Amino acid sequence: MTKRKKAVIMTANLPFSRGKGTDNIPIIERIKALFLRGGKYSARDINQMTGTNDARRFISTLRRSGLNIQDRRQEDHSKLYWLPINDNRQLSFWERWEGVSYD
Repeated sequence: MTKRKKAVIMTANLPFSRGKGTDNIPIIERIKALFLRGGKYSARDINQMTGTNDARRFISTLRRSGLNIQDRRQEDHSKLYWLPINDNRQLSFWERWEGVSYD
C-alpha cells in the first residue's frame, strides 16, 4: 500500500492573508488611495474607513515606500495625516513639463 502525501497549506505567502505583516496589500492600497484623493485624516478616521486597527503602521509603511505623508499634532493630541498636493511624483509627465519653454 502506498502512502499518500498530505497537502501543504501555506497561509503566510498568500497575497491577501490577514496576518500581522505589513505586506497586507489591499489595505495599504486603500489607505494610499485615501491620501491621493487629497484629504486630511486622523489615524482614527483611517481605521474606521478601512476596517483596520493600526493605521499608523500602514502610514509608516507608505512613508518607507517613498510617499511624502505629512502630519501635524492637533490640540487634542491626535495627529492629522495628509499628502501634499505639490508633490511632483504624483504628476503625470505632461504636468511636470507644462511651464517649460524650448526657445
